Amino acid sequence: MKKSLLTIFSFSCFFMLHNICSANNTSKAVHQSQDNSNNVSVVDAKKINPNEQFKARIHYALPEGSVSDKVMIKPFAKKIEEATNGKIKFEFYPSMQLGGKPSDIVAQVENGQVEMVFTVAEYHPGRFPSLEALDQMGAITLDHVTNNNVARQFFNIVKDQPEFKNIKIIAIASQPKVMMHFKENVKLQNIKDLKGLNMRASNKPVGAAWTELGINPVYCTAKELFELLLAGNLQGAGAPVELLKSTKIYQQLNQTLLSPMFTNVFLLIMNQDFFNSLPKDLQEQIDQYSMNEEFIKEVGSSWMAEEKKAIADMLLTGKHKFYDLDDKTGDFIEIKVDTAKDLEKDSKLLEANVEKLWEIQNNNVKKMHNNTSY
Repeated sequence: MKKSLLTIFSFSCFFMLHNICSANNTSKAVHQSQDNSNNVSVVDAKKINPNEQFKARIHYALPEGSVSDKVMIKPFAKKIEEATNGKIKFEFYPSMQLGGKPSDIVAQVENGQVEMVFTVAEYHPGRFPSLEALDQMGAITLDHVTNNNVARQFFNIVKDQPEFKNIKIIAIASQPKVMMHFKENVKLQNIKDLKGLNMRASNKPVGAAWTELGINPVYCTAKELFELLLAGNLQGAGAPVELLKSTKIYQQLNQTLLSPMFTNVFLLIMNQDFFNSLPKDLQEQIDQYSMNEEFIKEVGSSWMAEEKKAIADMLLTGKHKFYDLDDKTGDFIEIKVDTAKDLEKDSKLLEANVEKLWEIQNNNVKKMHNNTSY
């Protein structure tokens, strides 16, 4: 087979340099968010009492209890609250509780309607052209610490681009496990069988790969994905495995191809005017943790642990199937795992099965990066 799934994805790496060079041509247009009675303007610097407590609302699309919520958003807030002795207090608004759509969320923080947001860069096509290079590189490794550190170093190279002018990037994370997941009724025999399927694509590079395979890309958020699956409008999705667990989507998509191809880029962003309005000592505490290497390592380690838990939960259903791909023939190869009943009885056996699946993914990533013919 001349063009395997991984071959298609690996070609995207070559566009990285192009994206970096074109970042200077960033469009300054951003989505305007909907008006909402809960969204008041960020406090004026001249009206601040240096001794008062400062409230920072964090708005985000993902639900409470999602991996992002547990390992990145709330841990950062806790560190800042402790470091400032409670002078900065955070309020959390998951699931777009303050109104608007996920694509509005960067405009909301930029315009001062909220003090902070957490978002997925891919929800804002064209808004962060520099970071699109991270999408197109694909997974560097399944070690989230390494991926996050690469993302942090990459951001330090492009941080002066116009797209970051009016916002303060607090933290960045690179999620390396965007894989293909399918409904139970999709027959996975050969890559050619995917032609004509409607599948969720989180960003344009993924959509382009889907098109190459004859798949119809459907761009949607995680919330929209669940609704479209229930309505029968999708047969599969490109998504990280932890998303399937936190949103219960794995109940709809119970077949997974263990070939991580693309990354998602997560951003924690603060309104620049809000930051500038804070007393200097509080600014210093925030800066201490902004793009902080140790914090980003912690995020990576915690994220990896959560993803292994997600794989374990899928195994324990006894209904989830995992596949590898023969890059020469395009055939799907089902990975044999122990029965759910045995896994429930033996935690070490469960762990061994998780590690087996994890290693298959790692090997596919290595082949994609080390073998130009793969």
